[in-house]
Amino acid sequence: MKVEEGQIGQKYLTLQGIPITILKVLPSKVLLKSEATKNEMEVKHGYPIREYMEDQIESESRALMHSCSIPSESQGRGLAGSTRRLSEVIDGYLLEGNFTAKSILDKITGIPESEGYGNLLANIHARCTVHKRKGDKIQKSEDGKILLILRK
Repeated sequence: MKVEEGQIGQKYLTLQGIPITILKVLPSKVLLKSEATKNEMEVKHGYPIREYMEDQIESESRALMHSCSIPSESQGRGLAGSTRRLSEVIDGYLLEGNFTAKSILDKITGIPESEGYGNLLANIHARCTVHKRKGDKIQKSEDGKILLILRK
């Protein structure tokens, strides 16, 4: 089967056994998402694919799918379906530099990524400590806003 003949949103396998999902069919190419690495890629029309069968997934892809899986509620951290980590959310606010620790706390309270974590303010301070240990700079303005400057 050729990639342009597949249905959008359906899972397929490449000839090598890598699981993919068709995201979008464009005039000259097709946008795919690897289920193993979650990366998106473009392929030309005519790219060969085959039906998705669990037992025909290539072994490295199977291992990647297992190791990159999103934690479920039963594992204690985050919710199923959440694609970001709390640290990524906090780091985004720190890099922006327009927020105090309290305002970051207000922003992250109640989002799915923060569920299952106890003291969120401690998590914000821990992210600052982690970045200091990595050699990054944390600057605090007079009004308490925190700016993260990553080392090059």
